[in-house]
Amino acid sequence: MKLVVGLGNPGAEYLLTRHNAGWMVADLMAVLYESRWKRWKSSMFCKIELGGEEGVLIKPQTYMNRSGIAVKEWLSAGDWSPQNMLVLHDEVDLPQGVLRLKMGGGTAGHNGLRSIVEEIGTSDFGRLRIGVGRPADPSIDLAQYLLTPLSEEEMDSFVPVVRRGAEAVELWWKEGMNRAMNVVNRREDNHERGGEA
Repeated sequence: MKLVVGLGNPGAEYLLTRHNAGWMVADLMAVLYESRWKRWKSSMFCKIELGGEEGVLIKPQTYMNRSGIAVKEWLSAGDWSPQNMLVLHDEVDLPQGVLRLKMGGGTAGHNGLRSIVEEIGTSDFGRLRIGVGRPADPSIDLAQYLLTPLSEEEMDSFVPVVRRGAEAVELWWKEGMNRAMNVVNRREDNHERGGEA
């Protein structure tokens, strides 16, 4: 079974922030597959079926820096392994609007990823990195940048990124990581160069 983890912070004030990019993609997936969020332990979750395979989307409710608690609960309780898990998270080291799929790797200072690795004892899981870039003004605090709600104009430009993120999750779910990486990362390279998405 697949386990998709959208990282973010609970609370209306964080809903439309860059740091909640993972939640935005998870929320869109739930809408697309007409599934309702429910509560279990430290997460909101919903079940979907895609390509004949069932799985679960989760949104940890523990705040970003304790996301691993919720992930560990699911891995301990269900038919999942880290290798069948995809974590959706914001990525400041990618330009805003660029996506990348990858398997394993470090945490690059991301508190949510660090918490997951600490709690489950491995970094060998899939990630969908959702580029949010860094502040154009270097004097702006990075945390403030990530936790400030997107303006209406910024949100308009971010919606297509969320849609492509959902498409990337679908491809990973149906085709596996290697195939999805080849397709998605090549497409995103083209997008970053200004070609068609």
